[in-house]
Amino acid sequence: MTHTRGRSYHPMTQAKIERWHRSMKNQVLLEHYYLPGDLERRIGVCVEYYNHERYHESLDNLIPADVFYGRGQKILTMYKARSPSAESSLLSSKDHLDWSSCTIGSQGQAYINY
Repeated sequence: MTHTRGRSYHPMTQAKIERWHRSMKNQVLLEHYYLPGDLERRIGVCVEYYNHERYHESLDNLIPADVFYGRGQKILTMYKARSPSAESSLLSSKDHLDWSSCTIGSQGQAYINY
């Protein structure tokens, strides 16, 4: 992975990170955090969900961790080997969760609601 710098105030280069910031901000503002650790746990749960559980349309409906660790092409090959009906059931509506499904319990437990 390489780090690239985009031009300031240029929507074509900044759009993805700005969208990420907006999504994270929308989640953080939903609750009150009385201790810094509570906020850190909440952000950690959402980052974990975003990178390891949420399917991304821009990645051919793969999970970012699968692409990062080089499993993406193998998974796409397996998808194509299945029948169209099996592929549509593989990515059911419960797999396409939104950010509001990340919640933190009062004791710091992580929950993902289906």
